[in-house]
Amino acid sequence: MKVLHIIPATTVSYGGSAATMCNIIDIWKSKDIQSHVLTLRRSGALMNVNTSITFCEPSFPARFSNSIGAVRWFIKHGSEYDFIIFHSTWTVLNIALAVVSRWIPVPYIVIPHGSLDPFDLQKKALLKKYLGRVVISRYIGGSSSVICSTKLEAQRLVTYGATPNVVVLPWSVSPILVNESRASVRRRLGVEADEILFISIGRIDYKKGFPILIPAFRELLNAKLRVRLLIVGPDSHGYLETVKALVRSEDTGCATLFLGPVYGSDKAALFAASDCLVLPSLNENFGNVVVEGMQFGLPVVISDNVYIADEVAEAGAGIICGYDVGSLVLALRAVAMDRDARKQMSEAAKVLGETFTPENLSPRYVRTVVDILKRVGRTPPPLLEKI
Repeated sequence: MKVLHIIPATTVSYGGSAATMCNIIDIWKSKDIQSHVLTLRRSGALMNVNTSITFCEPSFPARFSNSIGAVRWFIKHGSEYDFIIFHSTWTVLNIALAVVSRWIPVPYIVIPHGSLDPFDLQKKALLKKYLGRVVISRYIGGSSSVICSTKLEAQRLVTYGATPNVVVLPWSVSPILVNESRASVRRRLGVEADEILFISIGRIDYKKGFPILIPAFRELLNAKLRVRLLIVGPDSHGYLETVKALVRSEDTGCATLFLGPVYGSDKAALFAASDCLVLPSLNENFGNVVVEGMQFGLPVVISDNVYIADEVAEAGAGIICGYDVGSLVLALRAVAMDRDARKQMSEAAKVLGETFTPENLSPRYVRTVVDILKRVGRTPPPLLEKI
């Protein structure tokens, strides 16, 4: 059985969409589902995609992920696949190849990765409103299914009048191996053994909640709590300077550490050295980094705009706050001051994080493939039917 993934980029900077695709490929590969990736050639470090890839050159208008070469390749090879998966929405590449998919015809799935969430649709709102009705409604309506990572993403999905089959399928997150002890990492960072280390990790972007995180952290310092804040990740559109200016204005620089992007075992080492992951975001349709932190037993403090907040609250794996300084201060203070509660949340976080591993989600991913194939009138391979 062969699946084609179509994604605008497989660079590390493309973030969660590419990482999610890689995890899906790995799960299905273990079940003898062959994947191939069609993408555009981009500058920058590439994700470790564990399958074959076809890179095509961008064409005008390249800023909208257009590629004449990709269209030609797809016309020639698209019919070789049992179904197609389109990652994201607002690209010429995806829209054009979806039209070709319907013409061949080959069934396709759309994974919007939050691109059809009302928060994301605020960007270029008028243009998206027009294109949504004219173009995106057909793109979504022509799919065999739309896959969302959380119930809340599915509930808020904007389809512009289309009525697709919507499937909720949590993203799998593979645990990262750590090669360094907690104590040695903290020594390297200059963090004392009795300090509570909060970690904010991911793209340093306007939506990650820094305008409330930095003032909230200032309140903890004013209360004479032994706390440090570690901010880790790549700069997004120059926003790092804005965050550093916030740190200067709140005078928290003495307790704030900045690191650039980290990956693999280096990332794991920072989780192991930390006491709590904090993500008071304006919007997250899932939150891979939250799951990664929980897999290391980190209690999480996240805003109610992070769409796995309900699961975290129900499991007791952290504290959910509103998007305001006062609410965040209460949450951070509770983590910093109550050692017993922190321990209980840590244990709950490990349990909840484990439910998102590829091993535990694999049967659900296979059932999704079987259901989608049956929905479009195709017979699933006998091996998948038995799982």
